Amino acid sequence: MTYYTQVAIADHLSLPSTFTVDECLDFPMSSLEYNFTLLKYCGIWCPLEWPLGWKTRFYSSYTAIVVIVVFSMSLAEMIETLLSLGNIEEFAEGMFMLLTLISCCGKVLTLLVYRKRIILLFETFKCPVCQTSNPQEAAVRKTTRIDGFICVMLTTMMLMTLRYCATSIPHRIIPLKIWLPFNVDTEKVYWLVFFGEFFSLFFAGIIDIAYATLVPTFMSSICEQFGLLECRIQLFIMSIENSKNSQKDRIEFEKKRFADFIQHHLLLFQFASEANDIFGPALLIQYISSITVICMCIYQLGQLTSVNIQLVSTLLYTCRIFFEIFLLCLAGTELTEAMKAMLDMSYLDNNDVRMNSFRLTINFSVE
Repeated sequence: MTYYTQVAIADHLSLPSTFTVDECLDFPMSSLEYNFTLLKYCGIWCPLEWPLGWKTRFYSSYTAIVVIVVFSMSLAEMIETLLSLGNIEEFAEGMFMLLTLISCCGKVLTLLVYRKRIILLFETFKCPVCQTSNPQEAAVRKTTRIDGFICVMLTTMMLMTLRYCATSIPHRIIPLKIWLPFNVDTEKVYWLVFFGEFFSLFFAGIIDIAYATLVPTFMSSICEQFGLLECRIQLFIMSIENSKNSQKDRIEFEKKRFADFIQHHLLLFQFASEANDIFGPALLIQYISSITVICMCIYQLGQLTSVNIQLVSTLLYTCRIFFEIFLLCLAGTELTEAMKAMLDMSYLDNNDVRMNSFRLTINFSVE
């Protein structure tokens, strides 16, 4: 490495790694507010502003109830699906909801087990190097609108609920075929099982909706930071070309800016790596289950011969799964393009030896 890079790293580079959860109690949720509001009401995300006390203990009990209901329903559905392997229609109907419930269980575990690490991801973007400092940088920021998608998903969930109620209650059958160690012949037992399934599907649906846009929004935040870094490089190039300061002042200014660029760049790679470790396994389960559910939905659509609430709800659910996968692919593509644009920016037609130092440093950090 050249003189400028060595001095920049030695004098100025210090990556944040000592955040504590207590310091994160007021992190801004911005575009993720909808997601964490839904998760809060479902018992999966205890509000950070709540101090330790009776509220948090009560919320922990609420969380335990939700987890038990969702996981027990998933287990009962899995047993019943395995017992129906001889009937393709019953197996397809069982797999239709089983994979969704399994994916939801993976998402619940991710949010509960990695809660502290998720909070620290938010805190990463509170570093001074990730904040805007002038109107040009502020113009790079964008707000990801997810409320419309959440409304569509909630509408789909409501139609699915109406479908199950309309086809189950008049005939006194439970909405989902699950394995039970007892009969549901009596009225009290039927309604107990019915509401148990209803609440498990309700919580699973809300959690799935909240999680569906969580990861793409995280990825959009990284794209925004790459755009911010690109903007800073452009402004830096303009400033050194038009600078009238002394040689000593220019060198000090350039050393500091190089250090900021390197810190910001490495911080983004740390953030991306941490987010991949946290959300990667759940995303793999979600992708596999979504592809399989789409196949099951298409099979079910082929069995319907008339337009009814079952056709509409199944069609909307299929479109929702398609769009959920599309959001992940779109966010991944935007992130790849943002990284490429930032790297291309460091190779502008500028042969200044100091910019060459920065290029070498960027390449070294990427490798």
